[in-house]
Order: sequence, then structure tokens, then C-alpha cells
Amino acid sequence: MEAFRSHVEWCRRHFPIVRLAEGIQRLRQGTLTSTHIALTFDDGDIGVERLAYPILQNLGAPATLFLCGSFLDTRNVNWLLKVLHLIQGGHEAAVRTLFSCDEPHLVRALRTSPDRRVYERLDALDALWRQVALPPLGEVSLHRQFLRQDGGRLLDLGNHSLRHVKFSWLTYDEQVAEITRNQEALSEFPNVRPLFAVPYGTPPDWNADTPKICQSLGLEFLSAHGGANRGDRPSVEVLRIGADHVAPGTFGDWFCMTVGEAMR
Repeated sequence: MEAFRSHVEWCRRHFPIVRLAEGIQRLRQGTLTSTHIALTFDDGDIGVERLAYPILQNLGAPATLFLCGSFLDTRNVNWLLKVLHLIQGGHEAAVRTLFSCDEPHLVRALRTSPDRRVYERLDALDALWRQVALPPLGEVSLHRQFLRQDGGRLLDLGNHSLRHVKFSWLTYDEQVAEITRNQEALSEFPNVRPLFAVPYGTPPDWNADTPKICQSLGLEFLSAHGGANRGDRPSVEVLRIGADHVAPGTFGDWFCMTVGEAMR
């Protein structure tokens, strides 16, 4: 945790830390006159509540959480973490058979696959994950009570899709459903901002429909590593720099510093 604290302290020493929604608004208004940083966390892991939040609170550093509403208050996890859990539990052969995958790096192959058939087999993956004997995961997801109370004063919330699937696998209507159903799941929280961070985030993980859908829903579209918001309004490029392995296994393995030439 000291590594995470030192990262946030470094950010605070060198740049003003701004809430992401505020930073984007000020960019559009032309009132952001120096480089700023916005801290963001993806997925909604319990480590944000138990480990990261006390440090953010102590340092007075706001952040934005991009959440998948279907995982809150549950021991459920996204499909890729289920694959990892199954492999670690000795069931790699069953996963390979399920996805008909003989690539040497199984997780990477499934994560980067452009083949929609991976998506079509996710229900079968859920069934396998429930059926086989696996070490218990324990608590893995944020609590709604935390988000309503303590977290709500320092943390903004954004949309990260309902189930954290790869959007380039989805039809237009499926993408709309993933976003709108998650927006409904998060609607109980007053600190939700009109932001959508596409799962995984790199260009192969989404397609031309995704920014258009976000614009139609009034949401800012954010991708990783230089993805830009496109549409009729002036584009704002927000670079999401993954801080991988700051505290492995505690924040979904990363937090992001949203910065950029951008943010000035």
C-alpha cells in the first residue's frame, strides 16, 4: 500500500488533482490552464473501499470509480477473472475445451480474441464456474452502503457496462443494453457522473458504434491510452494511463491516472 500512497503523493506534488467530470467540463470551457490529473479506478473491487479509499481520504484526493453494477454486493466477478480463477483451481483443460482454444497463452488469447463466439460461450463459462470445486473468493466487490455513505463524499461514479464484456463482440443493441442497464443499476447513487469507460479500453475492445451510442445517451466516452471522444461536439482527448500492478490483486490490479496533453 505504500507504493500506492507514494504514487498519489507524487501526483499531488506535481499536478492539481481534479475530479474527472470537472476536468472534462473545464477543458470544454477552456478554463483549464495547466496540466491536471484525475485518478480513476475500474470495475469496483473491494480493495478500493478497504485499501485505497483510506489513503485517498487522508490525502484529500478525489477519484472516479467506473463500476459494473451487476457485481456490487456480490461474490460474482467478470468473465476473465472467472477464467483466471478456474485456471488457478486446476481447470485449464475444461476452459480450453469450452472455448475450443489451444493457444499457448490462454488468457491472452481469449482476452484479445475478435471472435464473438467467446461472448456466446460466457453462459457456459458461468455454469462451469459454479459447478466445479474452487477455492472461495471471499468478498470481491464494493458495497452499496459504502458508495452511499463514506465513498460518496470523495468519489464520483461512472459507467463501466453491466457485465464487463468486450464491446467489439456486441451488436449495436447489445451495446446499448449493457450501458443503459448499468446506468439504471447505478441510478440509486447521487454521485453518478455522465461518463462511460469502455471495458478493457483499447481500440480493439470497442467499435465505431460505441462512441456514437455514448453521445446519444449523453455520456462522455473514455477509452484507454489516448482514446478520444468523437461526435458533433469538439473532441476532447483524455489519455488514460494504466498504473499496472501498483498493488496487485487489490484494485483489479490497477488504477488509472487520467491525464494528457489534454488536461491543459
